[in-house]
Amino acid sequence: MNRSGHKLPTSYPSRRVWLDLRVANPNGRVIFESGRLNADGSIAGADGDTDPGAFEPHHQTIIDANQVQIYEPVMGNTDKAVTFTLLRASHYVKDNRLTPAGFSKSQVPNDVKVSGAAADDDPDFDDGSDLVTYRIPVCSRQKLEVTATLNYRALSYPSLRDLFHGRCAPRGGALQTALCRPGGSSSFHFRNALKLIAVCLI
Repeated sequence: MNRSGHKLPTSYPSRRVWLDLRVANPNGRVIFESGRLNADGSIAGADGDTDPGAFEPHHQTIIDANQVQIYEPVMGNTDKAVTFTLLRASHYVKDNRLTPAGFSKSQVPNDVKVSGAAADDDPDFDDGSDLVTYRIPVCSRQKLEVTATLNYRALSYPSLRDLFHGRCAPRGGALQTALCRPGGSSSFHFRNALKLIAVCLI
């Protein structure tokens, strides 16, 4: 439940939060992960982190490691193309930031509305919360540890790529090195762990 009183993340539309869900066996070997952070600061499987003209859609159900739930605003320009430059933006093509408690997506004005799949196709996304279902093709008689982490970054990888003209690498100048690394651009993590015994996740 988002009790912050505003959308999460809020403010400048370069910010994002995302879910990193990891399933590991008793030896610590990861057998499934959605939302893994790559060495260059991009998120594994996030469409917009590999294709400047794309963005990761909102998900109700995740069935593959190449799908990740990212809560973020994504801007579009007057040509209906994705942009990460504020002065070129005319609307949101995606805005699935977590709404505050008490927020009704069907009753708010257009300037704060939810945009994209979260607006029309996900009845669980409303009133400060969201329900994401993970269907993971894993069968095991061993104990499995499921760790869910909510991550935050002030500057998303696509925003950094736009800022540095197509390339975000920690081997550039001092600012680029500071921002283009997995722990850069103000990262925060909130973690919860569950242990599952003799389960078949499908």
